[in-house]
Amino acid sequence: MMAAGSLNPLSPYVVMLTDAHGNPIPNATLTAEHGGTKVMAKLIESCGGNSC
Repeated sequence: MMAAGSLNPLSPYVVMLTDAHGNPIPNATLTAEHGGTKVMAKLIESCGGNSC
């Protein structure tokens, strides 16, 4: 789970994944090449731009 609190069901959210070097992972899709690596996830509320 990425969110610690409740989410607004009317707001669109985007998931952003980056590798250990801060490079974005295309389409936030993990593949076998990401196995055993560190991945950072960020949940972004599209309307206000808040993230966690």
